[in-house]
Amino acid sequence: MFYKFILFTLSIIFIPSTYADEQFKIGKFQSRAIFRLAENLKEGAVAPLIILIPGSGAQGPEEMMPSELTLDGKEHSLFLEFSTPFNKGGVHTLTLGKPGVEFFSGWKPEKWFYDQTLYRQLHWQDLIDNVDEAVKFVMDLPKVDKNRIYLLGHSEGTQIAVDYAAHHSGILGLILLGYSGEDMASILDWQLFRRERDRIFHYS
Repeated sequence: MFYKFILFTLSIIFIPSTYADEQFKIGKFQSRAIFRLAENLKEGAVAPLIILIPGSGAQGPEEMMPSELTLDGKEHSLFLEFSTPFNKGGVHTLTLGKPGVEFFSGWKPEKWFYDQTLYRQLHWQDLIDNVDEAVKFVMDLPKVDKNRIYLLGHSEGTQIAVDYAAHHSGILGLILLGYSGEDMASILDWQLFRRERDRIFHYS
């Protein structure tokens, strides 16, 4: 089985979207997910679908970015920004949260989880199983072309997507954003202990 691996870097342009979102709790973990319908879909037509898999940390289906890390000083959902161009181009999206992580309602840690114990006890296979539950879920959705299901992994999500695709044949292709070929232990070792501290330059 051959998979299409689409590797590219996105320069994010924040585009306001008023398109309706539908929230779901899916699979054995009851993971939070948001389905966004492809725009301008003709009656009776089906469209491809992309499942978006978040990066490391307690990420819900929005994959939120705090205001202090954005150019416009406002908080943004990365997965909304990723989804909007696909939706406008006639592609459905399902953004998937990690098991245990709630829909976003604020930056206070006590609001992050619907089951913090579940999240704290996750293993790598649980994250792969979470994707499998999402794939099964979208296969039952109306207006979805079941022969054109893609996975989009961001950061840590790229490795989850690859590991899932290696053992499942129902995915047509992968989109990998911020992909690393290193194993997770090496990545964390570099991030936490070995890299030089970031330097911030101020220009007058």
